[in-house]
Amino acid sequence: MKWIIEGTLCDNTCEAINAIEENLDECDFDELLDELYGEIEVCGYGYSSGYVLKEVDPTAYRCELNDWKSSRSSEIMEELENMEPGDEDEIEGIEITCVDDDYEEDD
Repeated sequence: MKWIIEGTLCDNTCEAINAIEENLDECDFDELLDELYGEIEVCGYGYSSGYVLKEVDPTAYRCELNDWKSSRSSEIMEELENMEPGDEDEIEGIEITCVDDDYEEDD
């Protein structure tokens, strides 16, 4: 199978997973951090967990973001492999269309 991810043709599963991971939004990760850790209070002011980590330790934030993106790989692969040619879906807000192996992009 092949997939069209945000308008770009991906010829294999690895290429499709990479395309999806590249499009994962930091906002989604920040929302996850906020759900897991809640609001952080500093001197009576409230801040989102994602914002605090990003500002206090950008290196740790980037490492955690990359780990989160990588951890999604197996779930994304399963979702892709469950698609049939002609199916359209959305994974993490990213539009995906499954096409036949013989599908060719128009030049």
